[in-house]
Amino acid sequence: GEEPEWLTYDRWNAFFPEGEVNVAVGYKEVVENLLPKYGGPKAVQQWKQLMAALKPYSEVVYNSPPFCAIREDPWAVVSLGRFWDR
Repeated sequence: GEEPEWLTYDRWNAFFPEGEVNVAVGYKEVVENLLPKYGGPKAVQQWKQLMAALKPYSEVVYNSPPFCAIREDPWAVVSLGRFWDR
């Protein structure tokens, strides 16, 4: 088949009650510019607390086998075996 034209973006629009905001893609832009301006005085601190609370969950997901490798048949051990040492 044909290969589609892929577009990449380095910015995105966010819509807030205060108006539309155009923000660069990336953690730094959000934490340093967007949160302080629209999230209030404790927004950055709350964001960092949220990220710290989510870190154990993200590590579990990152180190788990892909969900497509999980099966219910007796041969599941074959597809899951290669992820055993993660």
